[in-house]
Amino acid sequence: MVILGLVSIPFGGYQGYLTIDATAFWLIIYLGAGPTAISFAAFMWASRIATAARAALTGYISPLLGATLGVVVLSEPITTQLIVGMVAVAIGIVVSDRPDRRDDRRRAAARQALSH
Repeated sequence: MVILGLVSIPFGGYQGYLTIDATAFWLIIYLGAGPTAISFAAFMWASRIATAARAALTGYISPLLGATLGVVVLSEPITTQLIVGMVAVAIGIVVSDRPDRRDDRRRAAARQALSH
C-alpha cells in the first residue's frame, strides 16, 4: 500500500484524500512503531521463559495493541468490524496454543526422534 501510494504521487493520485497534519502524521507513525516495539519486547521476554513456538504467539498481540491504541490515542470509532476482528485475533491466539495442540507437537517430536 505504501509503495502504491508513493507511485501515485507524481500522477496526483493522492489529492483529495491525503490531508493530514503533522500531529496526525506522528500519531500514525507512533501507532505503527509502538505496538511493534511492545510486541517485540514481549517476544524477547517470552523467549527466555518459554519455547520458541509459544514465544512466537506474542507477535499476534501487535494488531490488538494497534487497534486499541487507535481507539485510545486517535479516537478511532469502535465499530462492529473492529470488535469482531479483535475477538477473532484473540481466539486465534488461544486456539493456536491450546493444550491438545501442545500435546500433538510433543508426540510428533517424539515420533521424529524415535525414527532417527
